[in-house]
Amino acid sequence: MSDVKNSMKMNDFLQHNEHDTPNTILIRELYDALNGGASTGEALFRILSDSPTWHVCPGTPESGTYHGLYDIFLSEDSFYRRLATVLIDLQGKPEVFIDGGDVVVALGHYCFRDTNRWTDKEGQVFTHMEDYSGKTR
Repeated sequence: MSDVKNSMKMNDFLQHNEHDTPNTILIRELYDALNGGASTGEALFRILSDSPTWHVCPGTPESGTYHGLYDIFLSEDSFYRRLATVLIDLQGKPEVFIDGGDVVVALGHYCFRDTNRWTDKEGQVFTHMEDYSGKTR
């Protein structure tokens, strides 16, 4: 019985938005911008460092390591332009944010339409970690 009580308390803690920290608020804004929210480009460049590194795990379309805003968003061969040829209407839906100080972890799922199958998919799980140590924005 105590395991159930403890897991319920942890679940309530992880999903309680009233305790959002400045870091988790920033990551929420990042997902809003990545999902096409207001002032998308401006928000991305405000939130991300000048030279982010993204590690996209194997098994994900266009997996690999991408360095810098140009490689991730701007070049003709950028991660997002290549991803758009495989998936459309991609949205990250973060559900839980864990702020560890210099590191924030977001847990959630993706929604997208697969261009090869023309089917809607929801529920592809993700874990995203943002490391703030030593970065300037």
